[in-house]
Amino acid sequence: MPHGLSIKQLRGGELEVHIGEDAVVRGRIDSDGDLDGQVPLLIIDGRKIAWEEFGRMWMTFEGFQFKLEIRDKSEEL
Repeated sequence: MPHGLSIKQLRGGELEVHIGEDAVVRGRIDSDGDLDGQVPLLIIDGRKIAWEEFGRMWMTFEGFQFKLEIRDKSEEL
């Protein structure tokens, strides 16, 4: 199993999920079939995360800076 998959990115329960304390999120970009593939669906910790839910998770960090990197699926994160 790749190292990146063994680290949990999210914390919380089924109803409310938060970004972990290290403020790093690794996952995969997919398409949301319910929205005809027009909006991304993220797979993080094996969970499907809708774009709106992902945005709400980041509100904890309002005012902070961020860096977004997109990597090929063959690369280790």
